[in-house]
Amino acid sequence: MGMKEAQKAVENQKPGKYIKLEDDGDSCVICLPFMGDDPSDDPYVYEYAWNDKTNSSEPYTAEHRAQDLEPNSKFFFTAFEKNEGPKVFSCTTATYKDILAHRVKFKSLDRVFVEIKRAGPKGSKKTRYKVMFDSEVDETTKSKFASIKRFDLKAEATGTARDEKEDHSSKSNGSSRESGPTIASDLADKLLARIRPLPEEKRDQFKAFVNKHGFGSVRQLPQSLLGEFEALLGKLEGKTVEDPFA
Repeated sequence: MGMKEAQKAVENQKPGKYIKLEDDGDSCVICLPFMGDDPSDDPYVYEYAWNDKTNSSEPYTAEHRAQDLEPNSKFFFTAFEKNEGPKVFSCTTATYKDILAHRVKFKSLDRVFVEIKRAGPKGSKKTRYKVMFDSEVDETTKSKFASIKRFDLKAEATGTARDEKEDHSSKSNGSSRESGPTIASDLADKLLARIRPLPEEKRDQFKAFVNKHGFGSVRQLPQSLLGEFEALLGKLEGKTVEDPFA
């Protein structure tokens, strides 16, 4: 392959969907538009244990708990990388604590970009990541958030995600984003109070519902979907709920 062909191949290469900071000095600039307190919000927390025999991680199970082993945690997000678009971003507990501190400072991480920079060579167990303010999110970027299809972070964390070639916008992936007025905040609080006690596998069904209809969280639930949403909630609670819109 000649220089011209090589250059063309580089220019045509599509960016990957994972943010990887693999060596000392590597960095990324991201915002986290779906980080929040709803059960359907980011992050997805993946608990794992380290296996010294295989020198690799494995899902944390009751067997590990019975051995009095404490789980390690990794946090997964659908991030928006500056000048790139939606990506999967993951971090360990130490970096997540720094991200939380920035969220407290700026109220929400859909308003600002933060730079995350690696300090430590590849393979080093002493590697740390520094989280720093970069810039405010511009209105053009904010307008793109509503059309993003969030990644299935549980599947990404457990290695069961499909290799999707389509981009993550509602127009290209066929999701049916609903528009119109959203439910009142006090009603959203009541729905969230019912969702939080549910086990994780049931809460995952709400995340699937959110992704299917393309709204960000329970607080952004369109009134037109309230009946369907309450029917799903009643089913997961073991109750029969009549759909007022039927």
